[in-house]
Amino acid sequence: MSAPARPATVGIDLSCWTNQRGYGRYTRNVVRALLECDGGHRFVGFGDQGVTARTDLPNGLEVVAVPQSVPPTQAAAANGRRRVTDMWRMTRAVARARPDVMFFPSSYSYFPVPPWTRCVVVIHDAIAERWPKLIFPTRAGRIAWTIKSRLACWQADRIVTVSGAAAQGIQRYLGISAGRLRVVHEAADPVFGTAEPSVEREREVRACYKLPADLPLLLYVGGLSPHKNLGALIVAFARIAGPRAGGDRVPAHLVLVGETVREVFHSCYLELREQVRSLDLDDRVTFAGYVPDADLVHLYRTAACLVLPSRDEGFGLPVVEAMACGRPVVASRAGALPEVLGDAGLLVDPDDTETFAEALRRILDNPSLAADLGARGAGRAAELSWSTAALKLLAIFDAVAPTRDRSARN
Repeated sequence: MSAPARPATVGIDLSCWTNQRGYGRYTRNVVRALLECDGGHRFVGFGDQGVTARTDLPNGLEVVAVPQSVPPTQAAAANGRRRVTDMWRMTRAVARARPDVMFFPSSYSYFPVPPWTRCVVVIHDAIAERWPKLIFPTRAGRIAWTIKSRLACWQADRIVTVSGAAAQGIQRYLGISAGRLRVVHEAADPVFGTAEPSVEREREVRACYKLPADLPLLLYVGGLSPHKNLGALIVAFARIAGPRAGGDRVPAHLVLVGETVREVFHSCYLELREQVRSLDLDDRVTFAGYVPDADLVHLYRTAACLVLPSRDEGFGLPVVEAMACGRPVVASRAGALPEVLGDAGLLVDPDDTETFAEALRRILDNPSLAADLGARGAGRAAELSWSTAALKLLAIFDAVAPTRDRSARN
């Protein structure tokens, strides 16, 4: 096949740039890496006024501001809708700019592109298709997601996902052939591998979030959505640290990091608060809310371990963040977590709260085990990089560029 006659113009949907969950973290890191690694493409980003006015967009990225009545990451919420007129404005902006390839870092904020534009869409997982009622509280929300997801899959020349497990789910639940799928792993944000340890800073962070200064912390990071299975974690924690644990009670404190007020995804925060109260754990569990990275890195470092009890994960970025900070991980044997964690943590059935409790106890009671798992995790996290992800994406963009054979689409 002949190479493109000129550097391809790559359009990028920036709608998720301000999202505080995994979609936003992925978008920010991968776009920065693309600009840092590449010298032969032109990159044009499309976003609403709130995104394009930000000062943290990378140098070299041309930006097109597209008026939106509601920011896409809010309008595409679990109980929201994007207006057809807003999506049409995005489509028209892309048509005017005429990129050779349009890149969507997440299908979450997908909008139709002109038929002459090649399209690469990242679908992070098939959780919404496998567990629809845990993701969308209403039937209307599920229908809207299905329409958007199916349209994105139909229009995409290539679909990128972030793990082998996610690829299997996408093939099974979305009917995508292996020929159209590409796996490109994620990585920890550089801050989690470069921040210097600081006992004083860790003490300040504990104080800031009103965490006990002298108790081991069991840390969860992520959304408070039903599929994250936090109810099972709270039950497991109660088994070892609650007032009914008896003489085997372990001195520890559970910290749940995740948006509690401005969450746009389906949340069960109020139910979790009531569960904590009913188990008499109010003095042992803290809902920390959203925690910025400058604090989160030190919260990781001061924690005894990260706990991720999810029923499914397309990748599990908090696992890699914790490993980059040298912390051990206890996670459910679900989705991509075994693939990402490997032998650097303890894996447990997500429904087995007794075994989950025992795994937490093992970490708390065995410092040498915790240290060994932390060291293994740091090594695994170092093998993943955003620059590697960016180079793989650039190869995908070139493979679908207009001068390539359109018949390569399967």
